[in-house]
This record gives sequence, C-alpha cells and structure tokens, in this order.
Amino acid sequence: MRLPLAALALAPLLAVAPPAHAQAPAAPVFELRTAAELARICARETNEPGGGADQGFCYGYTQGAVDYHRAITPANARPLWCAPSPPPSFDTLRGRYVAWVNADPANASMRALDSVFAFLRASFPCPTPPAAPARRR
Repeated sequence: MRLPLAALALAPLLAVAPPAHAQAPAAPVFELRTAAELARICARETNEPGGGADQGFCYGYTQGAVDYHRAITPANARPLWCAPSPPPSFDTLRGRYVAWVNADPANASMRALDSVFAFLRASFPCPTPPAAPARRR
C-alpha cells in the first residue's frame, strides 16, 4: 500500500499535534457587578501594569452605556443629563466618577451600569423646564 506524498509530508506534524478534544484552558469569566468594581478598574493609571487595558475597558464600558442609552431613548424625551459644551475630557470624567463612587457607600453598591447614569445625572443636571402657563377658563 502506497501513501500519498501529502500524507507522508504531514505525518511528522500529526505525530506531535494535540488531540482534537484538547483545548486551551478557558479564560476566567469576568462579571462587572457594582460601581465599586467599575471604579477600581477606572482608577488604574496607564503607567501601572495592566492600567492601559483597564482604562480602555473603562472607556468602552462607559461610552457603550451612553451610546446604548442614546440609541433607545426617543428623540423627544427629556434628557437624563445635560453635558456642558465643550464636554470634559474622558480623564476628567474618569477621575470624577471614581471620586463620586468612593465618596458614598450607596454609590459604590449600585449596579455598575446604573451608576454611570446616576453619576452623569448628579454631575450634569438639566435645567428645570419652565412651568406651563396656567390656562384661562
């Protein structure tokens, strides 16, 4: 019986290849639950080991939350917050968020997503709309 030339060429590779059922260990599951956990990630500086990745996660999480909120909120709805113009930098907001979370245990125990919106509402409240004039009868 003659083996095809391709099979002979692959034989050394197949001898050292791991079995098909062998897989790399699964990455640990990461679940972000509380504002305290998000603040701990956002507080990391880029010069710390892993700090750049943590800041990237912080930016992506918070920007994703804001983008999602904008996508699902009707255009005529009253805004939850009113950002100043020009808006603060991400680093400024990141520092303010971390301080806000750390200032109050109630903030720290909030769900992470809820805390993003609570922080924005507390930091950038919208002006109260004027009262509608009374109707004459």
